[in-house]
Amino acid sequence: MKLGNFSIYLALFSTLVSAWYYFQSARLEKVNSAAQHKKTLARQSFYLATSLLAVASVYLWYLILTHQFQVDYVSRYTSRDLGLGYLISAFWAGQEGSFLFWTFMTAIMGLVFMRGAREYESYSMFFLNIVQAAFIILLIKASPFALLDTVPPDGAGLNPLLQNPWMVVHPPVLFLGYAATTLPFVIALAALFRHDFKGWVKMSFPWVLFASLTLGAGIIIGAFWAYEVLGWGGYWGWDPVENSSLIAWMAVLALFHGLIITRRNNALQKTNLSLAVSAFSLVLYATFLTRSGVLADFSVHSFQDLGINGYLTVYIIITLVFGFALIYKEKDHIPYTRIDFTGPTKENGLLAAMLIISASAFFILVGTSSPLLTKMVGNPSQVDTSFYNQINLPIAILMALLLGFAPDLGWKGLNLKKILSRSTISLAIGLSASLTAFSFGMHNLLYLLFLAAGTFALSANLINLIDKSKRGWKHLPSPLTHLGVSLLFVGIIISGVFDQTQRVVLTKNIPGRALDYELTYQEDFQSPDGKNGIKIVIKEGNKIYHAQPRLYHNDYTRSVMREPYVKAGLFSDIYISPLQRMESESKEKGTELVLGKGETKKLSDYDVRFDKFEMSSHEETKAFRIAALLKITYDGKSFDAAPAVAMAGKDARYFPAVIPAKETAKGQELTINLAGIDADKKQIKLVFSGLDKKEQQQKQPQILVEVSKKPFMSLLWMGTVLLTLGTFLAIKR
Repeated sequence: MKLGNFSIYLALFSTLVSAWYYFQSARLEKVNSAAQHKKTLARQSFYLATSLLAVASVYLWYLILTHQFQVDYVSRYTSRDLGLGYLISAFWAGQEGSFLFWTFMTAIMGLVFMRGAREYESYSMFFLNIVQAAFIILLIKASPFALLDTVPPDGAGLNPLLQNPWMVVHPPVLFLGYAATTLPFVIALAALFRHDFKGWVKMSFPWVLFASLTLGAGIIIGAFWAYEVLGWGGYWGWDPVENSSLIAWMAVLALFHGLIITRRNNALQKTNLSLAVSAFSLVLYATFLTRSGVLADFSVHSFQDLGINGYLTVYIIITLVFGFALIYKEKDHIPYTRIDFTGPTKENGLLAAMLIISASAFFILVGTSSPLLTKMVGNPSQVDTSFYNQINLPIAILMALLLGFAPDLGWKGLNLKKILSRSTISLAIGLSASLTAFSFGMHNLLYLLFLAAGTFALSANLINLIDKSKRGWKHLPSPLTHLGVSLLFVGIIISGVFDQTQRVVLTKNIPGRALDYELTYQEDFQSPDGKNGIKIVIKEGNKIYHAQPRLYHNDYTRSVMREPYVKAGLFSDIYISPLQRMESESKEKGTELVLGKGETKKLSDYDVRFDKFEMSSHEETKAFRIAALLKITYDGKSFDAAPAVAMAGKDARYFPAVIPAKETAKGQELTINLAGIDADKKQIKLVFSGLDKKEQQQKQPQILVEVSKKPFMSLLWMGTVLLTLGTFLAIKR
């Protein structure tokens, strides 16, 4: 433990020494040869700081792998029964470890950058060291090597939801992206100090691409994990923490498109410098939202507050104020080149892409920040997910149209009619896709426009990809990436609109039907990792699938967790999500009763009257509760009963009414469940238990499951793969 803390303190000292010598080198490099000596000392100090961070990282892994539970971090995120892969990933499972990983990765990137930085090295590495020092201070404030007062025999373990191969990969890839945004930021600051506004573009371009690749891949992996593991049937929920990473990625994408213009004709210098500052600031803001605990009531991803809110707030303010103040100070030295708007050109298309991406990022930022903004004037609250969908749908349509026309744009202006004539086939394909979707039930105008635009872009970029492939792989990054985005758009709209979902209660060994499937709940099973589940046989025509969705109690979060079964197909996915375990009453004659409002029926020796519904909602849990008010009469005695059901989103919780044994003439409990509601007919379905002893002995296990058919999810995931591959090829190029 002392070794870890000692390494971090020494790393801070070495980082500050490196910053000082780089600052001296930057001041002297245009004056005398002493600059080289200062630069050598700065490099040696940075090598030492990186080595010390490596020692701290290896030591933390050693503490994790050897179960040193006297260390608070090890105790909170590991246990003796955790597998090797998950023990390794526990390094970045919590805040302290993830900050150490992030800082170490930034140092590694600094080493790579130094090798080719040339005249940009001194100023860039000075600012990178300042950033490093700020993060090491966070490690001192929230140390991963802090000790407990007493040593527990075992640790709390890793959250079962994180015990998934995708979550071993998702965080480190995302943190690589976070670290990579540091380089364009420090290079931009160096350019402003050096008044060199040409070299910085070439120097930062590969780092912008790398940040785009890693941030995008991290977000995509997280979305796939949500789809495969969380059981809520989706891949994106507009969660504030999800959004924060997305906004940073979009800022990087806007910067990438802007740098292409700058490389071409030296335009948009101020804009790109501002985007470099903004992208890094948004990464810090994403860290603030995730790690400060301010979204604890609004996000399932939010971490607890470690007392670093003030530090992160100061870092964000300093980054923004210093960065934009420096741009303003040097505004007269920054070259300005006018963009030609006389006709449709590739330059105009890139600028339009920047504006569209930035507009989407801005609105998502406003929505994501709503808890903080509303807290300033009253009780904090967040916008509904419909806000993001309504705002981004028109923006996505514009983006899809731009993607469709992009292949026909050149650096020199073309006649608009000529561009439209080149796009005739792709436009016809887009229109045909929209008409086909309309015939299948897609009647929302914006949805139809989005599908038409997305399919148009898909066709245009597929044709472009085939054409460019004849010229060699170096011509593939742009059409491949744009094809991926087009596939992503088409997959989103088709899978979202034509998704079919139905709930069904399955009684053990009794076949049930949902959508086009016959499902049989066979048995429960136990799993060594505690993720217990159920075995379900699914029949679709002559095809048989064996599903094993999980439904278990998570001791880590003290709640019931659900993991779905997903059968991926080329044209559609089968998605089975377990919702709730139940116990059925035997279906003997006379145990069920259907009543209309005001109606009285006889069941066994009881007269049952349904008076009315009683509805209420719980503001904190957002659950909607509906109860059926009943009057039960037996042998001259009357009892009131109110069985109920509470709905919160897709979850349902049942509250039976129980008439105690001493109240009933039979001398045994009568339990009444509200099994069904028909609001249109004002009818209810009741299930009674306790009518006789034989019935009590014939309870059968039941499971409430949600069955979904999700069409063309394969297009969506294929799009993300092509998007990532295209970005990788761009880096290679």
